[in-house]
Amino acid sequence: MRLGPSNRCRGALASTLVAVALVVGVASPAPAQLVPVVPNPTVTGPIPGVTPGDPSHNYPFFATDVDLASRGYIEQEFFIEGMAAGAPYRSRIVVRRPTSPLAFNGTAVVEWYNVTNDYDSEADWFRAHEQFLRAGYVWMGVSAQSNGVNNAQYGLKIWSPARYGTLQIENDRQSFDIYAQAIQAIRHPVGVDPIGGLAIQRVIATGASQSAIYLAAYYNTLQAAHRLVDAFALIVWTLPVDTDVVRTPVLMSLSEPDVYEASGLAGEIPAPRQPNTTLFRRWEVAGASHGDYDMFLARRPLQIRDLGIDPGDNGGNQGCTFPLYSRIPFRYVMSAGYDALVRWVTTGAPPPVLPDIQFSGNEIARDEHGNALGGIRLSQHDVATAMNQGQNAGPGLCPIRGRYEPFDDATLQTLYPTHGSYVDRVIAVTNDTLRAGVVLPPDASETIAEAKHAKVPPRLRRRPTRCGPRTTVRRSTAL
Repeated sequence: MRLGPSNRCRGALASTLVAVALVVGVASPAPAQLVPVVPNPTVTGPIPGVTPGDPSHNYPFFATDVDLASRGYIEQEFFIEGMAAGAPYRSRIVVRRPTSPLAFNGTAVVEWYNVTNDYDSEADWFRAHEQFLRAGYVWMGVSAQSNGVNNAQYGLKIWSPARYGTLQIENDRQSFDIYAQAIQAIRHPVGVDPIGGLAIQRVIATGASQSAIYLAAYYNTLQAAHRLVDAFALIVWTLPVDTDVVRTPVLMSLSEPDVYEASGLAGEIPAPRQPNTTLFRRWEVAGASHGDYDMFLARRPLQIRDLGIDPGDNGGNQGCTFPLYSRIPFRYVMSAGYDALVRWVTTGAPPPVLPDIQFSGNEIARDEHGNALGGIRLSQHDVATAMNQGQNAGPGLCPIRGRYEPFDDATLQTLYPTHGSYVDRVIAVTNDTLRAGVVLPPDASETIAEAKHAKVPPRLRRRPTRCGPRTTVRRSTAL
């Protein structure tokens, strides 16, 4: 039986949904009033700073710890300011881009920072940055919401008054305009060019969870007039988008909790599935969780460095009922999704229609090991060595952080009598996902290499055969 979230979690989620509804209702004028041309913000920067981790905090919040220089990339922060929803604002963007125009693939991925945890969090960069770097994308994060700037505990203005004290976002009524103007600043630069002269050919708007809610609202209310975005990646949240009117491609990538109403936080009812069309695709990844182990690994060092928060190895328990975090690499599907959106925009060929996660009544249908049936089945799920579920139980965000319980040795031995049989199955399933376009070649190679090094089935220790008299071995006292 699927265990539900706490009342506190339900209430927080409900408050978020109401807030977004208010934003849409207040900040979105009737189409006749929309200005088709988005004004350019004033751009200042790049803002100088010190080495990340310095006690002064005079560097970009959550500056990446990925070695960008070795990959031919640079990270820079800029301030943008102007008028949004009839009021002045000043916010920030962070750009990670190739230093050479020859390495740029022409696509900018613009992420709406997630502020669920009361600070700017780059949820999509955490999962998909390896693909952005190896394929030559520009990535830009936009501080579009008030909470990321003004939160009394973790907001940018509190975190570094010297660096961010002049930032100003009155409320989330300004968020859509701020996001649109940030994109305008890189599509049609005036004055300071945040991407150093690179020629943007297409923009993919991306956001995870709460940010996907806002992006869906942006899509439904502003995209048709502004046309700044070429495609949308809506990650781990399901909301209807009006592709009949807007006519812009959307790829919605979902984990297990996201196939429920309000991403598994505010109900136990399967969410209505928007049909796949020529402009809409929905991918559901079996075994994946809304917040997973890969995201935890990417965010933890920055939480420690910039916030003094260490969630502990494997995220600690955090009061959750079961061991935390699915190990299904949702990042593989996300990475393939961005490339699929580029092909969709440039060639008109949509991503494939793929199987949905299966239900039995209102519950996800599962096999004898507790793993979901149907959906996109990566080899880590289809050739399972553990129970990986998208759901957990307990307080706060426990219900969406997933569950991971490795199989015992006897189960592994039964499923995979020899190491070769295990590797062969991984190779077969990985090749299937590669052909389906949900795993990219480098990630397929990584999967197979990991399988070859995995101790599956477990190697049993044999007792040494004793031949002849027992030999006494004296322990050396040498250092």
